[in-house]
Amino acid sequence: MGVRKITAQTAAANAARGPADEYLQNFAATTIQRFWKGHRVRKAIHEQQTAVAQYESDLRDIEEAYYRADAAARTIQGAWQSFRNRRIYQYYRDLIQFRERGDPKEILRSINPREAQLMDAAAGMHIRFRLGGTTFPPLVFYKIFTHRPVTDICAFCPRDYAQEVRMTATDVHNKPKGGATGGGAS
Repeated sequence: MGVRKITAQTAAANAARGPADEYLQNFAATTIQRFWKGHRVRKAIHEQQTAVAQYESDLRDIEEAYYRADAAARTIQGAWQSFRNRRIYQYYRDLIQFRERGDPKEILRSINPREAQLMDAAAGMHIRFRLGGTTFPPLVFYKIFTHRPVTDICAFCPRDYAQEVRMTATDVHNKPKGGATGGGAS
């Protein structure tokens, strides 16, 4: 009964107050609701901003980890490629140094068999090698030197190329007419 009495008394007091008091009551209720809703929205926005900041921080950490892993992989690959290139260079260098001590014909046979057939032991030849080129692995270049006089075989039977008459295209491609061969229809 005590609660009803208060409620009944409150209703009676509200009726006695009039429209100004009712306006004040509505204004107070609206203000309290506005502040409460604003607080809830600001809290939600703050939580969203915190979540976005945490996501961006995690994303930066992941990107940094990928960058460190990529940099480590590049370092390892660079070291391996450098080691491999040094080994290739040392192989070619040792090959050249070894080959300069041997028989020139045998050396050339392993590199260029066609030119090795032209070499003769009586010519007193030796071969010099070098590495060159614009790309890696380097190319092996060689020069053949002779220590004895060399005679050109064609020098014994020289030809006078100035007196030689060349055939023209019409002379080369002229074919006899059909009547000369007897293949025509009569």
